[in-house]
Amino acid sequence: MASFECAADVKRIDLLNLAETIRNLESQGIEELHFDMADGQFIPEFGFSTALIQAVKEFTELPCHAHLLVANPEASLPTILATGVDIVTLHVETSVHIHRALSQIRDSGKKVGLALSPTTPLTKVNYCLPLIDRLVILGADPVTPGKAMQRATFERVRILNENIRYREHAIEIDIDGPLPIEDAARCLRFGAKRLIVSPEDVSDLGGDNAESLEYYKESIATASHTV
Repeated sequence: MASFECAADVKRIDLLNLAETIRNLESQGIEELHFDMADGQFIPEFGFSTALIQAVKEFTELPCHAHLLVANPEASLPTILATGVDIVTLHVETSVHIHRALSQIRDSGKKVGLALSPTTPLTKVNYCLPLIDRLVILGADPVTPGKAMQRATFERVRILNENIRYREHAIEIDIDGPLPIEDAARCLRFGAKRLIVSPEDVSDLGGDNAESLEYYKESIATASHTV
């Protein structure tokens, strides 16, 4: 199995002890921080403010990924880009002229991501592939945390990965959704590069919290031979 990374889903960690929690995650081997930023319109809940990302950037060098679950993302981009965030992902469903918004991110020097909700047709992203660095595939409805990953996700990962490789694009696939061991292994087997994980995915797997992420990764590597 190819190497892979784990990004922490910040909305699911201990926000009351944010600095300490992120430092612990960094010491365990988390490679990235994933921030869901919602406006209550694209999905019926609200996410983090830009001030949180700015604060986090003060005490960690981990890459920060802003996942915009917002309607009309073009209006939010100047404020988001000013936070110092490293990657910005937009939903393909949220903009009539998505290519303009993606180009705006690219022109700012940030990495560019595009996300798909679980039932969005895969053909929606075809003409955007030359404009992006990341493809974020949602395996479950973002407003129902804990819900099992939809079984169609694995096929979606496989098809998109084959399309990316055929077109010879340097795009990495992130998986956002509940990621128990076997589901994570299947996603990686079909071409994912990065898992966006929550404490529920990795907690208590290795007993000692300091070893949980390492054990989670080792368990996925073992499962990849059997799934």
